Amino acid sequence: ATRLRWTAARSGRVRILRSEWPLAWVAGEARPATELDRLEGVWIDPLEPGLALDSDRVGPTVRFYTPLTLQDGQAILGEAVEHAHLLDPTHVRAVRDWTVPGRLTIRWSDPGGDAELSHRIVARANEWPEGPEDATALRIDVDRAALAARGVVTLDLPLRQAAHPWHVVVHSVVRHAGQAWLSPGTSDSARVLVPAGDSGAVVWYRLTLPAGGKGGSIRFQTNPPGAGFGPTLLVAAPRLLPLRAGEGQVIAHFPAGRDGDQREFSSAVITPDRRVRLLADPDAGLQESVRVFLPDDSSG
Repeated sequence: ATRLRWTAARSGRVRILRSEWPLAWVAGEARPATELDRLEGVWIDPLEPGLALDSDRVGPTVRFYTPLTLQDGQAILGEAVEHAHLLDPTHVRAVRDWTVPGRLTIRWSDPGGDAELSHRIVARANEWPEGPEDATALRIDVDRAALAARGVVTLDLPLRQAAHPWHVVVHSVVRHAGQAWLSPGTSDSARVLVPAGDSGAVVWYRLTLPAGGKGGSIRFQTNPPGAGFGPTLLVAAPRLLPLRAGEGQVIAHFPAGRDGDQREFSSAVITPDRRVRLLADPDAGLQESVRVFLPDDSSG
């Protein structure tokens, strides 16, 4: 719910109008109270003097809240406030294209499937960006139609020359009444860390899960061929593909390996409603962990 607070009036009764567009009236203007009936929007009555709650999550993404004080048959317009109910994108993934130095493909999921949303990618070396308007970061606005056509966004970063990892955040954007509104970008699922340099290996993997059996196997393949890689984890989570170990159940720990290795594990806990993914072991340290896994939706 959206909490609305204001300084309680000494006299009169306050009502809050939630509308999709700002009113044409001027703050401080007094109008006959009978004119309120023709205003378009939803009226929100206070819970107590100086406090109201808007619990409607189905209404418009961008909302204008206008207080009106009713007294002696008059309605006095107060200062309106604007609010955007925007959620961060989820399941942000960045995959290195090792055929082009510094090239990434980035993909994500929209939390509500809003057809009006566009996005902004903000990337900064060494530390997380200070919000979507960070002037020191690389900022790219992604048109909704372009994203729908390609499914991913290609981003070129100076990874080879960088001494520190790049921090990438994806924000939801909606444009309304001549203004752009952006989600905060604070959700862990809207962020991804991209290691710098060219060291490390890309690891493909294939899972084999015997029907009705308890024993499974995983086979590793690397790019470049013959490369080694750090310790890994096999993680299972209900419904959604896990992005980090904490989002699911770790069902197997694998030691550091090399191209062509095959490992066995117990698959008894893998049920049809679970998605399985191989992840770098976070306890191994950034420099020893596997850089990127492809394909990123491997589950069998």
